[in-house]
Amino acid sequence: MKKLVKLGLLFSILGMITGCSLSGKEKSATYVLDQEGAKTTITMKAKGDKVIEQKVVNEISYANIGLTKEEAEATFNPIAEQFEGLEGVSEKVVYKEDMLVETLVIDFEKADLRKVSELPGSEFDEDAIKNGVSFKKTAKAYEEMGAKKQ
Repeated sequence: MKKLVKLGLLFSILGMITGCSLSGKEKSATYVLDQEGAKTTITMKAKGDKVIEQKVVNEISYANIGLTKEEAEATFNPIAEQFEGLEGVSEKVVYKEDMLVETLVIDFEKADLRKVSELPGSEFDEDAIKNGVSFKKTAKAYEEMGAKKQ
């Protein structure tokens, strides 16, 4: 169960990524990962090589993580509360009958990556904090984790 929580958080805020380019046209890409009863859909928007927004939707079945709906709420609500009040970050968890759906959106033009990096599952290196998140390196990292580009 903890592995799934960490997996979801890892995809929510992938931070092993560096480099940027402030110029260039806007582009986007969507990646999907189905693993261990969790489906993660990640959509990145970028200007040049600089990610400007990332939306992550995690769909996690209660049965596959061995929790009831109530247990999932008790587990995930404290994690979700840590995202409250951060500028440029919105996070919402909806508890359905058989699964939870977490939606996390990070506006990299508004969010303070140093503060975001303090959240569970977040790990931004100093270059990404100073210069921005690289679209190319992030896409490569997702593909190496097994996510499929849509």
